[in-house]
Amino acid sequence: MSTTVKALLLTLGAIVMIVVGAVGMWAASQFTLVPVTRTASTESSSPAAAAAMTSTSASTPAPQTALTAQVISVQPHMVLKSVPYRSCRQVPETVYYRDTNTSGAGAVVGGIAGGLLGNTVGQGGGRTAATIGGVVLGGLVGNEIEKNNNQPQPSTYYRTVCRTKYTQKSVQSGYDVTYIYNGVQKTITMPNAPAGDTIPLSAF
Repeated sequence: MSTTVKALLLTLGAIVMIVVGAVGMWAASQFTLVPVTRTASTESSSPAAAAAMTSTSASTPAPQTALTAQVISVQPHMVLKSVPYRSCRQVPETVYYRDTNTSGAGAVVGGIAGGLLGNTVGQGGGRTAATIGGVVLGGLVGNEIEKNNNQPQPSTYYRTVCRTKYTQKSVQSGYDVTYIYNGVQKTITMPNAPAGDTIPLSAF
């Protein structure tokens, strides 16, 4: 190969290398490296941050709204109960008693009989004393005989007898409250009457 050809090839090679180098520098200038900065939003997207946010949300319950039902009517709730009461009545009772009063006829008859007996028994001066004694003793005996011969007389009186009885009585035990909720009407028994036109569903 001649010297002229070699020189020409070297010149072409140098030109190619210059062109390739220029193209490389131009391409490098078109791409700029941008540094990555970790922001709060980037950190929050990590699994740990997401778990922390979920825990915080779960620990704070959502506010609840009290549910109420519309009251339609309130009526006394009546029940039957056994109520004791005292029942009394008058009961007749009859007793017999003997009259201790006498007419005196027994004493007279007894005195005469006793006097005759004493006069018969007495002797001399003692006859008078025996007669008097017979009259007195005979009168006493005759009076007792008449008293014992009196027939018992009935006497009726009344005594009060009482006992406890029971009767069924209707008494109030709370209130029947009729309400409507979601278009459904129901009735419940409550110890106290509602304070307003609505009642909380938590009451029943």
